[in-house]
Amino acid sequence: MAGCYFPLEFQGEFLTQSLTSREIAYTSVSILFDSIPSWGSCHRRLGRHIILSSNAKSSHDVQRSRGDHDSSPPECFKCISIITRSTNVLQLHVNELNRCWPTEEAARASCPNRQDVRERKATEMMFYKTRSVYGGSAITRTYCPLNGNYKLKKKKNDGTE
Repeated sequence: MAGCYFPLEFQGEFLTQSLTSREIAYTSVSILFDSIPSWGSCHRRLGRHIILSSNAKSSHDVQRSRGDHDSSPPECFKCISIITRSTNVLQLHVNELNRCWPTEEAARASCPNRQDVRERKATEMMFYKTRSVYGGSAITRTYCPLNGNYKLKKKKNDGTE
């Protein structure tokens, strides 16, 4: 679909972390101007939701599910939600990232809503920028909204402060 692209602040190289077998693993993810390779191409932007499209992986499975003999794999759609948390951090939410929907409408219905996020039904991913879209350093100095002197009081589990 013409005109669907990711805003400049979404584009670049990112690291995301996950817990695997009690160890933290890091995965590199690229967000290009119009796609997230291996997830799909930008099909439509709907506010914070983005519908991605890609071709189904196996035309054999597609023929069986569609019941026809068209050898071209159909489009596959999924919905992700992206929020900018800072110039260096994106927060993504998705319901069933590995699931593919046969129509854009079905993908829209699967978009994570605020209740899914609040109740932690949606998968949350934090993306930490490592490179800008132009390949340069991604570390951007940003203003911290906390000004002045503050005191921090920490309570330990044994009741001490």
